[in-house]
Amino acid sequence: MRANSLIVCACACLLIIASVSCAGKAVKVGKEEPEPRIPSEEQDEAAALFDRLVSFNNKASFIEGNAFVMYKDNEETYSFRIHAIADMSRQNYKLSVDEYIFKIPLFTVVKNKNDVLAITHSKKTYTLICYEDLDLSRVTDLNIPKDFFLHAVFGAFYVIEGNTVFSSPEEHILRIDGADNSQEVVFSKEMLPVQSSYSLSGKSAAVQFSKYREIGSIQFPHKITLSDDQKNLRINYSNVKIDTPVSADTFALDTSGLEGYTRIK
Repeated sequence: MRANSLIVCACACLLIIASVSCAGKAVKVGKEEPEPRIPSEEQDEAAALFDRLVSFNNKASFIEGNAFVMYKDNEETYSFRIHAIADMSRQNYKLSVDEYIFKIPLFTVVKNKNDVLAITHSKKTYTLICYEDLDLSRVTDLNIPKDFFLHAVFGAFYVIEGNTVFSSPEEHILRIDGADNSQEVVFSKEMLPVQSSYSLSGKSAAVQFSKYREIGSIQFPHKITLSDDQKNLRINYSNVKIDTPVSADTFALDTSGLEGYTRIK
């Protein structure tokens, strides 16, 4: 089994909503001032959808759950179990990945602030690195950056930085255009975000949310699908706890229990 084919192991970015220029300006003696700009209906709709997306992403402070994960490429399918814990307010994460049938530990990744402890149990190795140096694409085989991936695992859509935000009011679609990337978020008729498609430097990827269930007063997607042109990863949560406080020790970068493991760089 390619254990390193998958690591399941993760704040909303600022966007500038472009305003539409007025058709003309009044001519005055002295300093010329622009006429007040009146937002179009399209801009109003885009702003409302964007606010809804940000609110959705900030729905919980703590998330913990167990899930069955299926990874599929053009040739094979692999199954895993994960235990996922997040302190969303601090962007701290812990993902434990086990083999599906025998529950043998395969991989653990812990992010605490800007530091990461990554343990490969199958090889008895571990590494301590900065978050900026973590490259999940090498082990997930998915063309999805780590921020997009970790947000998706915990039921949130990563939002790119963009200069233009517009929408299709009839279909509840929000589009964000960045310098090199673009993003399109589709909302359901219940106004829940169900899909985010990305174009990342010419390469495409998508995240889909479905099987929403209400936990307390929060809607959380229990089926999450991440995909690129050739591969997809499906996460099916069996149980999820929302806003149950998690001890800070959960995200400690503790290597004391790794006797017999080799540290690699």
